[in-house]
Amino acid sequence: MASNSKRQNVIKSGWRDRLGLWGCIAAAGGAIWIATGFSVRGSYLFTDFLNPWLDGLNTDYSAWNYTSTGNLGEYPFYAANGAPNFPTSAAPYGDWTPASVAGVSNPGAGSWTSANPSAFWDSRNPRIIQNGAPAFVTSSGGIYSYQGPTSFTLQGATPYNLGTVVFQFQTEGTTVDFSSILLKYTDATGSHTVAPNEWIQEFSGSASSFGGLTNRVALQWSLGGLNISSYQIVFIAEGSSMSLQQVLLDTASNYAAVVPSSGKWTGASGNWSNTSMWAQNTTNHNYLPQENGNVTFANSGSSTVTLDAGHSVGELTFDTPYSATIASTGGAAITSNTGIATTTQATGEYDINAPFVLNALNLFHINAGSVVMNGPISGSYGLVKDGNGTLTLAANNTFSGGLEIEAGTVRVSGANTYGGATVVLFGNLVVAADAGATGALGSSTSTISLGADSSLYEFLGGTGAGIVIDGDHTISRPIAMENGSFEKVLGTQHTAGGATFSGAIALGTATNVHLNAAAATDILSFSGGMSGGATNGQVVIDGQGTVVFTGNGRQYSYGLTTNVASGILRIDQGAAVSGSGNVSVNGGQLIVRGTIGGSGSVSVNSGTLSGDGTINRQITVSSGGRLSPGFGIGSIATQAETWAGGSTLHIELTNANGTHGSGWDQINITGGLDLQATGANRVKIELATVTSSGALGLLSSFDPQASYTWQFVSTSTGITGFDPSKFTIDASAFRGAAGDFSVGMNGNSLVLQYVAVPEPCAASLILGGTLTAFYRRRRRF
Repeated sequence: MASNSKRQNVIKSGWRDRLGLWGCIAAAGGAIWIATGFSVRGSYLFTDFLNPWLDGLNTDYSAWNYTSTGNLGEYPFYAANGAPNFPTSAAPYGDWTPASVAGVSNPGAGSWTSANPSAFWDSRNPRIIQNGAPAFVTSSGGIYSYQGPTSFTLQGATPYNLGTVVFQFQTEGTTVDFSSILLKYTDATGSHTVAPNEWIQEFSGSASSFGGLTNRVALQWSLGGLNISSYQIVFIAEGSSMSLQQVLLDTASNYAAVVPSSGKWTGASGNWSNTSMWAQNTTNHNYLPQENGNVTFANSGSSTVTLDAGHSVGELTFDTPYSATIASTGGAAITSNTGIATTTQATGEYDINAPFVLNALNLFHINAGSVVMNGPISGSYGLVKDGNGTLTLAANNTFSGGLEIEAGTVRVSGANTYGGATVVLFGNLVVAADAGATGALGSSTSTISLGADSSLYEFLGGTGAGIVIDGDHTISRPIAMENGSFEKVLGTQHTAGGATFSGAIALGTATNVHLNAAAATDILSFSGGMSGGATNGQVVIDGQGTVVFTGNGRQYSYGLTTNVASGILRIDQGAAVSGSGNVSVNGGQLIVRGTIGGSGSVSVNSGTLSGDGTINRQITVSSGGRLSPGFGIGSIATQAETWAGGSTLHIELTNANGTHGSGWDQINITGGLDLQATGANRVKIELATVTSSGALGLLSSFDPQASYTWQFVSTSTGITGFDPSKFTIDASAFRGAAGDFSVGMNGNSLVLQYVAVPEPCAASLILGGTLTAFYRRRRRF
């Protein structure tokens, strides 16, 4: 049987990262992780797997892992889909002798040669079998499937009754479902399952160019008195795209603590060192958790836990709906190897007011409720957030890794100095402070990554991702959206003066992009230009506020359709939409003060098109659409236009004796105007008189007893289908009128005609004089 001294030598020299793993997965169409810039190694499990010193002579050690020699166990696994994987670098029956030397036949395993299979295929040795989704062995020996969750069974037997089992493994990509990890055995009374007594886990960034997360887990069972010698360990991936990379198995006839024992806080408020606040632990009957062990807060009411000394922990878990606060005396800090979690029933707020040190890449698995990090976060690693709950980073944090959001919401404020990448894979990043080369999103100048590539994540059931500026702040970093159909959102909320994305926005081949100023008073500005996008997708304006494309000379040259569904999209002077996608107004308002060029058309289906800029595209105003030239009083220049029956033209006038474009609104068309209205389905012309301030009021220089002709449309090639009966005029907002309005055609132009009607009082005097004379004549007879 493999001794502990031999085990030590293998573990210390035998593990190395393999850079080819995710390249192989990518070639198979299954790469899902993007580069994150996180550190590759942690400080506890990633320094090395745990090396048990188990009491007693009856011990076994088996390993499915990498070695440094290339002879014994060069690859951890060689068979998928129901075939057994025997240990590759140590085994109870094999004792470091290659299988070919021991006379064990080669079962035909992948790239291993028949001359030196380097495995221990003795039927008495433990073996690992993969089932579940169809899988394959990667070029570096991991078992992987992008089609669904993989499931595994480790079958083992010992010549002695088990006192403990220590099971350790490493995965990459999707993690293992912890609730699925069970030890199964059968005795005279039937089949039984046993959950591990203790476990810890850590995360690391991948060394692969595709990035991702590596997960190391150590679990331990206490099995004394159960008379178990034959057993199985089963475990299942949480979803598709998990690679099982290596496994270590230690068993012994006696129990000795290997995995640090956990602790459960059940008291109210008190010091961490107060043993009466902690529940008894089932393995060592101590109250306090061991250093590096997991900690669960199961308080039955609001609770404050005060650190009276620094502690190193595995994972901190909040397990009840009651609020909890971790406070600090004298700057005592929590050093975290794993991260923070909330269960689905933990719906309260959980405040960490103590300093928090990342001792490895931390996963904040916030399933429910809200975790607020008021204490500063430091350390040489980054953090990943998943789960549907909210994580708030409220302090000035100095951790040096990156920030990745995989689900839920992360709210960030303060002057953070992390130097790694900022990645929003799924969920929302809410930024409540300025973010440039310094600020809320760290000290890096790197591009912020938004969204997940739907072609790579299609088996994970992904949703959308967004970055929201909360308040009058600016994000000046460039932003790159990942490809595909998953929704990507850039938005703002709670602004007074407005929020700005001033960096360049690259849409990749994204097809589902949303720009959202939440409330009617919110203003969201883009000043760095926008490019990319797939021609079969759209940029949707769907908030209630105003989205602004601004920046002198800035090009918004994306290829997607622009859909102004609600709120306002304003293209400022000096800015240009110059892409190839059509522009449509479908309930919101499009204000063009700059330029719309490129190719494609502009259609106003419902809502309003207005502005005093230039649209070098053809325009269709459909039934329900509204055209309002000018920004205030002014003129808009377009290419050929089509007006459908049921459309509306809004014309404002401020000076009756002025000129078109300054005294009243004007449309200048390069091309023609096609009137597709009918006498039964007309174009409505709304008239409104405004003062110099833009408020409704009397028309300057207007004499209601005079007649006027105002040109409001000019074309270069003429008007098709003109008939005065195709127009109806709404003059309810024309103050002081005493005549009739009509629409006429003058050459290649449309004119609004006003004809005065004689004053009623003059006609009454004439009629009154006639009646009086008649009455007098009658009396004369």
